[in-house]
Amino acid sequence: METVRTEIATLGRDWRQVGPGNALLRRLTWAIVGATSMLVVAACGSAVVNGQAATENRSIVGTWVVNVTPNAPVPAFQSIIVFTRDGAVIEGTSKPFAAPVADTSEGLGVWSNAGDSVHMTFEKYLFDSQGHYAGRTIVTETDTLSNHGTEYTGTASTTIYGANGNTTATFTSSSQAQRMAS
Repeated sequence: METVRTEIATLGRDWRQVGPGNALLRRLTWAIVGATSMLVVAACGSAVVNGQAATENRSIVGTWVVNVTPNAPVPAFQSIIVFTRDGAVIEGTSKPFAAPVADTSEGLGVWSNAGDSVHMTFEKYLFDSQGHYAGRTIVTETDTLSNHGTEYTGTASTTIYGANGNTTATFTSSSQAQRMAS
């Protein structure tokens, strides 16, 4: 920004020298374009730094590597969660299956802002070893982004339903996530 100010000051002092095809006119044009671009970026509340969008607005939008620690006799596991701009959630997990579940769909759901936090809900379909529907899992979670927007912590409640719709298990968990970098 200081460079732009210096350029504009120099150009203002030398304005009478501007003529057609003059290098000074080109410098003035680029100084104005540069200053305008910086103002637009500042007004939008974000910038691009090292090829990545800065997270001044602390948006949850993006891809996250999430370490999940259940408050149950289940080992910790990792998930990848994608939060889209239009409020959709896509989740994939490394969580091992427990019989009779042999497979599961990816988690699909929605998210919304909830004050300083983000609230999300997603569902997964469960299948037995023959590929038959065995029920579903619903996860509701509240996450809070760090001040710099590259991490979040959260708490979740998980309910597992059998094929008949009855609750077969519930548990809570905590999560710590890092924004995935390219």
